[in-house]
Formats: sequence, C-alpha cells, structure tokens
Amino acid sequence: MTATATVRPPVEAPAPEPEGRGSRPTPPWMQPRIGIPVVLVVWVIGSIVLSGTQTLAIGRAQLTGFHTWLNSVKDSFDLHRQDNFFLNTVFGGISNALTWVVTRLQELLSTAPAGRPYPQVGFLGAVALLAFLGLAVAGARAGASVLITVLAFAYFGLW
Repeated sequence: MTATATVRPPVEAPAPEPEGRGSRPTPPWMQPRIGIPVVLVVWVIGSIVLSGTQTLAIGRAQLTGFHTWLNSVKDSFDLHRQDNFFLNTVFGGISNALTWVVTRLQELLSTAPAGRPYPQVGFLGAVALLAFLGLAVAGARAGASVLITVLAFAYFGLW
C-alpha cells in the first residue's frame, strides 16, 4: 500500500476588519461630560462680553436698509406668485393635499359630523390609537411613552 500525501496550502490569518465609524475612540473634547460644560462656559463668557452690543431696540416705525430690502423681496414674490407654475402646481398641490388630510382627521378625531353629537373616534379613541401605534411599531416602552405624552398634552390643555 502506498499512501499519498495531500499538501494543503498554509492557512493565512484573516484580514483585519477595516475600522468603521464606531470603532474609533471619541476625542476627549467631543465627549458630553466635557463638551457640554465647555459650551456652557463659552456661552456665558460670550453673553458677558457681548452684553449690550448690537442689541439696541429700534422703534416700530423705523426701518433699516435690510428691512426695506426684505420688504421689496416679499413684494416681488407676492407680485409674481400667481404667474409661477412651480408655486401654483407643486406647492399648491402639496397645500391642498395637506388641507384635505387635516380636514379628514379633524372630522374623524375632533369635529362631530352632521347628525352626531360626538366625533367618530374622540379623545379616548385617539389616545388608544396612538398608544397602540407606538406599541405596534416600537414596543411596550414606546407605547407607554406615547400614552403618557398624549395624556400630558391633555392635562396641560394642549389637546
């Protein structure tokens, strides 16, 4: 019997992984525990140094050259608004679509339709829908966060 020897090529070490964004250490000045106090100190020093500089109030009837230029740009824009295809077609279409969506959501959530004393969904239904959406999309913590946030909006009178 003869044995045949198989020669295998030598095993090479795997190539090192290229360094990505997260593999480099953050410079010390970019770490929040150092960067935030630095920004606050710069802000306070800047407010002390620049106190009273270029902050004088002008009267309501007084205009500077910059105000006059801005008014002329606005007047030119308003003058040519009806002739501009892009503004009428693109932005007008976006505006009409958003108005339609908001109107439909108002009819569904907050405005009672004709013949009904209450809206279709109402406040509690909107809270339940939003909390369920947060739960379904991002999990229990997000659902609870959405629920607490919407109830806080109602408590503070923002609903």
